[in-house]
Amino acid sequence: MTPLRILSTADIEELWDVHVILDDVERALENIAAGEARWPRRTAIDIDGNRLLTMSGYAPLVGLGLKCVSSYPSNAGNDLPAHQGLVILFDPENGTPVCLLDGSEFTAMRTAVCSAVAARRLARADASRMAVIGSGAQARGHVQVLSSVLDVDEVRIAARNPAAAASLAGRYPGAGATSSIEEAVRGADIVVLCTASPVAVLDPSWIAPGAHISSVGCAAPDGELGPDLVRSGRVFVESLDALEPPPVGAPDLRASAPGEVTLLGDVLMGVEPGRRVEDEITIFKSCGHALEDVAVARALYRASIDRGMGADIGL
Repeated sequence: MTPLRILSTADIEELWDVHVILDDVERALENIAAGEARWPRRTAIDIDGNRLLTMSGYAPLVGLGLKCVSSYPSNAGNDLPAHQGLVILFDPENGTPVCLLDGSEFTAMRTAVCSAVAARRLARADASRMAVIGSGAQARGHVQVLSSVLDVDEVRIAARNPAAAASLAGRYPGAGATSSIEEAVRGADIVVLCTASPVAVLDPSWIAPGAHISSVGCAAPDGELGPDLVRSGRVFVESLDALEPPPVGAPDLRASAPGEVTLLGDVLMGVEPGRRVEDEITIFKSCGHALEDVAVARALYRASIDRGMGADIGL
């Protein structure tokens, strides 16, 4: 029987090749838009305000897998991360589990890769100033990935905790912390929201014409974007599941109809246009998708085989 390969956070960090993974995630998004993927809706169990979520997906050119992740806001103030989880990759030919991956750092980096895919297609070609709002794992992943993929020469970081924003900025050359969210956002070409805010964190008047916004927080009841900002731009999503109520979709988009959003995969395939004019505000609302997790897990598994990394166990 095929042994189960276990990849730790340290393994994942060493195996990570953002450019290879970008291509695999793009393929997953194209499969979603083309109707070639299968996935059930995300499920969640509530535990006194905390949640355990499960999501799975399959596509012939991407793979078969499952992610189980805990979201525990109650961990704030202790040494445990708010999000922890596992990803399991299966052989679609026979259903054998072949790889088990730590899902904590994995999720932060995978989400950032999706934002990078969107920004490459939707941000202006001359975009050079990026604002990142937040200071947790998602913000860290986005600074790391987007700075390595996009041609940005200024990164501004703002967060509810100024000390945490300054600490994050200190880890990356070219990054600096600002005293307010407004200061970070005004004049930015790319704005990345990585917060757990249940209400809007931006005033639409702060957004420059032609800016691209990526939003990855999905906290109820209203989400971090706010209805005024959603109405001000053209919205792109991974799948139409984003329009469903949480935990499946984004509270930010609860007033949006299917005809008011564009699938990012359709842009990648040339079915729909990306940015149409220079001063258009584009908004990528990411809810995460199981097929993205499967694509990243498969890329890391293949790399681990090529490099002989990870620990194999028999079941």
